[in-house]
Amino acid sequence: MKAIKLILNIFKRKQYEIYLFEGNQIMVSRDVARMQKEGWELAGEITTSFSGNNMPRMLVPLKRLIK
Repeated sequence: MKAIKLILNIFKRKQYEIYLFEGNQIMVSRDVARMQKEGWELAGEITTSFSGNNMPRMLVPLKRLIK
């Protein structure tokens, strides 16, 4: 699982933590549901990419307001 975390100032100086989650459909369904309970929400569109062995992978951008 690859992940990238960033802290950005977006609109009206609110600070968001950004998390880019990559996984197969089972991983995404399980882990995104858990992360939503922790306050994460979608930050854009879910896209599909293909790994070196032609297996489909989902890229899910999430954001959470830093308090």
